[in-house]
Amino acid sequence: MATQQPERPLLPIAAWYAAGPSRATMIEPLGSDGEAIVRRDLTHLKESGLNTVRTWIDWASGEPEPGRYDFEALDRVLRLAQELGLRVILQLYLDSAPDWLAEAYPDSRYVSQGGQAIDSQGSPGYCYDHPGVRQAAERFMQAVARRVKDHPGFLAYDLWSEPHIVQWAYFDYLPQPALFCYCHHSKRRFRQWLEARYGEIDRLNRAWYRRFSSWESVEPPRFISLMTYTDFIDWQRFIIDKITQDLAWRARTVKAVDPVHPVTSHSAVPAVMTVPLLEQGEPDDWQVAQVVDVWGTSFYPKHVGARETADPVVRGAYLDSTRSATASLGRPFWLGELQGGHGYVGTFAEPASAADIRAWAWGPIAHGAKGLCFYAWRPMSRGYESAGFGLTHPDGSPTDRSRAAGEVARVVDRHADLFVSAQVPQSDVAIVWNNDANILWGCLREKSPYVPSRSLLGVYRALFEHHLPVDFLHPDQLATGRPTPVPDAPKLLAPGRAAGVAPGPRPLEVDRYKVIYMPFSIMVRRDVARGLAAYVQAGGTVVAEARTGWNDDEGKVDGSVPGSGLREIFGAQEAWARSRRDGDAVEIEVAPDPVVAFEGGRIKSAHYEQALEPLGARVIGRFASGEPAVTVHDAGRGRAVLVGSWVGLGYHVHRDPAAGRFIAGFALAAGARRPVEVEGLPGTAVEARLMVGETRQEGPYLLVFLFNHTPEPVAPRVRIAVPWSTRRVAVAELTGDARHEAAVQADGSVTLERALAGREIVVMKVTPA
Repeated sequence: MATQQPERPLLPIAAWYAAGPSRATMIEPLGSDGEAIVRRDLTHLKESGLNTVRTWIDWASGEPEPGRYDFEALDRVLRLAQELGLRVILQLYLDSAPDWLAEAYPDSRYVSQGGQAIDSQGSPGYCYDHPGVRQAAERFMQAVARRVKDHPGFLAYDLWSEPHIVQWAYFDYLPQPALFCYCHHSKRRFRQWLEARYGEIDRLNRAWYRRFSSWESVEPPRFISLMTYTDFIDWQRFIIDKITQDLAWRARTVKAVDPVHPVTSHSAVPAVMTVPLLEQGEPDDWQVAQVVDVWGTSFYPKHVGARETADPVVRGAYLDSTRSATASLGRPFWLGELQGGHGYVGTFAEPASAADIRAWAWGPIAHGAKGLCFYAWRPMSRGYESAGFGLTHPDGSPTDRSRAAGEVARVVDRHADLFVSAQVPQSDVAIVWNNDANILWGCLREKSPYVPSRSLLGVYRALFEHHLPVDFLHPDQLATGRPTPVPDAPKLLAPGRAAGVAPGPRPLEVDRYKVIYMPFSIMVRRDVARGLAAYVQAGGTVVAEARTGWNDDEGKVDGSVPGSGLREIFGAQEAWARSRRDGDAVEIEVAPDPVVAFEGGRIKSAHYEQALEPLGARVIGRFASGEPAVTVHDAGRGRAVLVGSWVGLGYHVHRDPAAGRFIAGFALAAGARRPVEVEGLPGTAVEARLMVGETRQEGPYLLVFLFNHTPEPVAPRVRIAVPWSTRRVAVAELTGDARHEAAVQADGSVTLERALAGREIVVMKVTPA
């Protein structure tokens, strides 16, 4: 019989743990005192305040011989967790695969673009396109599901940690980036994908400018040609689809045995921060979110070498983009991995404090996360992350970090109905994440995600600093209103119907956005251009950057830049373009105009000077040479703005205040709402976030989160837009005991004053009085 789900709402706050000092994906063999060690560790985890343990099983140790399963460590965690009242999330690691697979299937190794077959050294395992490997993996996954599905404490599966084509291996001896997989099974799968896409070999030949006689003669591209890169565009699109379909396969396999419990997965880095050529394939968050009950991401603000993520703006973009991908479907998101301790990688180190843990936990919750999984309970015991990332000391004893994580968990558990039900409302402003442009970036022999991601981050930063909440959009949403459905997606659970899966938000609607920003959109599909035209005609404002629509779907210049029909939308085209080094400022003189709430003046941009030729648009900005740099075109009831430079990247690099006001000014001029605003302080010193909810017991309510990101005490005035017709509101601090009432002003807002100590975080519930 299926496990009966508890009635009480649950927002799981977990820590990764399997057996004593084990590091994922490994299971450390324990001696005769193993039971006592695990019991002690799980007791400390429970006493800290966490409500869930996230354990794991790897294929190599779970099936040491074909058909012989070893679930001893898993059984022990399930049993002891139940005794202690902890729920259990299970991580399945197929990529840590048993060596007997290579003996049974010698042709199952991954093959690089250079033809090198890769032996697995604990990872990356073997190619799932091999039918024997796939069938063996199915048997193992279903054996695990049968083992856990009826256990009373079992909560959910995570089927794939940080999906890539190959996992956790560094092929320094291969040309970089190393591309996979070119085994004959993967080649066959690519040909099938091409046949489904093109239908006829002649259509493929026209697109690729080739002369193949049959599908069997098609070879996947291994390099980039000077003449055409349509083949390489298709290869990158295939890899993205392959990751999605492989995750869907895992979900269908487990759900065939256990349709009751949620299946989840999580990315290494949100899609907006990366490009498809990185790390042997990167998933599209908007695609993969369709094939699991809960999608999420890893979140390491102080992972060594990633110092930028200590910035609350960058952290916000990570979280808002992941939320937006799942909210496009009306589904929730989790953090599959949340940094729990010091960042140790090789000889490099970065400390983490209790204050860090509080900020890293409350931040995701304020951005809508419905589950947190700290990585890990104990620090890593082996490998190049040794002694890193744990909430506890290496011996498992508690630390200030583990106590801080427990403090957050206790508050969330105490008010679980509020935190489970509350949602981040749809914003008035959206930023387009254009993975088609990222694919083209790879075809231009650019491997770094810096320019694409920092172009988005610059726009996000300007809006963040002006207290304008932001959603992210996928090009498919512009084309059809929602992400393109994934074929053969598994049947998923309705959010809120299973314990641990919170209700999802109302799905995001493109026509509700007042302004859509399109940074770094050097490739635009024709269907996306048509959707964008409809949005503008209906009254929306779009703001795009230099070389938007430079290439079309197949990687060709389509008559003009911008192409694909965008020239008519923007009423302008490229006259000429000159590139600059990113560190060199491109200056633009902008005149006052009703389309932008900007006083006028000089702004700093980056990378391109694209002189614009107006074709019905009016010019509101010029380069120092006098050439048109910013145009506005009125179309229907809306308007399209084209900036002949990369102003988002420029703001990220130069932090020119005038450029920040210019970017945010389009949203402000269009009437974008600021539901919660901090008065009189710089945009990133104090961050304020708002969620909206309603429960049967509480009625309607707001959750207001205040973060002091500085080490110094501050006394902000916070103005909140109240969505109710009431004269007074009641304010109760969930992170403390303070309670009071406040008057609602004539404009429907409430002003709250709350002194904050250095790095203090306050969570308040606001209800009609």
